[in-house]
Amino acid sequence: MIQKQENYKSKNTHNTKSILLGFVAFFVFFLLLSSVFSLSKKYFAIRANIKELRDQELRLKEKKVSVTNANDFLETTEGKEQIFRNTYRLVKPGEGIVVITKEESKTQSTRKKPNIEIFWDSILRGLRLK
Repeated sequence: MIQKQENYKSKNTHNTKSILLGFVAFFVFFLLLSSVFSLSKKYFAIRANIKELRDQELRLKEKKVSVTNANDFLETTEGKEQIFRNTYRLVKPGEGIVVITKEESKTQSTRKKPNIEIFWDSILRGLRLK
């Protein structure tokens, strides 16, 4: 009977040890799996960030080229003239500015002038007073 109890205790401790070892192995496996998921998530985020940075680098290089071309144009006499004309509305001697609008001029009257007013206006224009 003593042998049976010792056998029973050794089997019981053996089962407990194997269950505990299995639980520890499962826990370690779960920790490793969660760390792999975390690392893969970070990896894909970094890859996306690298792609965005490369796209931004290309846009900045294109912008640099266009700004360099604009600066080169502005160093020429034509470029300087264009800036002065557009920004400061400067004109060369003998030139004038023509303004074209789609609206009717407000100086034109829609009402008909009386005959006496037309008469006096024509006299004043003839004398160059108006």
